[in-house]
Amino acid sequence: MLRNLFLLFFACSLYGHSAHAQAVMLDTARDHYMKIDDVRLHYKVWGKGEPILLLHGAMEYWREWERQIPALAKEYKVIAVDTRGHGQSTFTDRELSYELFADDMLALLAKMNIDSINVVGFGDGGIIGMIMATKQAYRIHKLVAIGSNISADTNAVYRTVLEKVRGWDFDKMAFYLQVKFKENPNPKLLPLLAKRMQHLLLTQPNLKLDDLNKIKCPTLIMAGDHDFIKMAHISYIYENLPDGYLSIIPAGTHYCNKEKYQVVNTTILDFLRWKAEHVSRF
Repeated sequence: MLRNLFLLFFACSLYGHSAHAQAVMLDTARDHYMKIDDVRLHYKVWGKGEPILLLHGAMEYWREWERQIPALAKEYKVIAVDTRGHGQSTFTDRELSYELFADDMLALLAKMNIDSINVVGFGDGGIIGMIMATKQAYRIHKLVAIGSNISADTNAVYRTVLEKVRGWDFDKMAFYLQVKFKENPNPKLLPLLAKRMQHLLLTQPNLKLDDLNKIKCPTLIMAGDHDFIKMAHISYIYENLPDGYLSIIPAGTHYCNKEKYQVVNTTILDFLRWKAEHVSRF
């Protein structure tokens, strides 16, 4: 009995130490800023090696990747960016589009002198990654899109989800963002950001079959089997990519990268390590 209690205490101590070490790793990384077009983008960097760009989802920021960064940074140079208006990145009154977000990221990579990179995106981040690959296919080595859609209608997303976005209370949303983005440089613009993001989510993306055909890099489409992106839509994206791969996370929701992070991390690392040899479907 005493031996079992000791082992339990030892295991808890190890877990606590590991969690603390990971938190320190995340928080002590230097803040970087880059002027891109009309905004200043905030990003952080961890690790060394082949670069990975992490792109968060709507109304999120770099810390949403806190369960992935420690695992990825052991083998790769990890760059986690706050998209314009999110986290510590600045915002203007400009209309938002996924094309604009993608252009921001491509400009950032150019200024960082990064010719080739892996992109891992969640939700909006996956959409941005796909558009980046249509614009500059040579720059994207591999792409992982988690819980991402290519249209903003009920063919892609369940009606109840769209209705929730359509019914946003902007005062409450602005307060939520002020709490979440504590270091945001434009807190007075957060209500406008919420309005711009609502319009974006209800009207975009609008990628077509021709766009998917332009994505030449090995692309892993990932989703939880209980995602609010419909499985038929996920399958459509996968089946129409020139070099597409599919991973469905069992008992995973839209936020499988947080809830099922160990499975997600293992899958991402396996895909990135893989030499991308030709795989026949039949």
